Amino acid sequence: MFIDCERTPVSISDVPALVSAAHAAGGYVMLRTESAAPAILTRYLDCGIDALVVPQVESAAACSEIVGTARDQAAGIPKAAIIVQIESTAGVAAAQDIAQAPGVDAVLLGPNDLAISMGFAGQPGHPQVQAAVTGLAAILREAAMIFGLPVTTDSVRDWALHGASLFYIPGGDLIATALTSYNEATDGH
Repeated sequence: MFIDCERTPVSISDVPALVSAAHAAGGYVMLRTESAAPAILTRYLDCGIDALVVPQVESAAACSEIVGTARDQAAGIPKAAIIVQIESTAGVAAAQDIAQAPGVDAVLLGPNDLAISMGFAGQPGHPQVQAAVTGLAAILREAAMIFGLPVTTDSVRDWALHGASLFYIPGGDLIATALTSYNEATDGH
């Protein structure tokens, strides 16, 4: 389960019930926080999540602070995986250092915010944005860093061929694909 606390109205008070439900069903819980502030990270880690996704990471120093907070908080509880997001031109510039940051388990690419950072708001498919994302993928693959990005059911195979293995498929896309398949199978009846 991917709990998004950055771009949705889900709040810290909602998280324990979501984590409990996911774990009861045998699920794995990744949570994207709205901030890298230590107090925020600690609150989410205290909820028993399996992986923490931290947005807008732009340096190896930021990775070190995030990892330090997670490790300090984790005394006596299972360790959560640390996933950092590269989604700005500054993050792209620091990608090699981020890929080698100790304690970072994976990197999630953010093409939408990267497009904004590059001056192409609303255009994550712009050729320059796609070139930057493809370049990031190459850097991360070369560094043997697990990485991924938001995909569609149409693009997941191509990104897997680029070395991505962590995929974020919005629920609406999955539902639309399922409905299209159902309508095709039943001739719309």
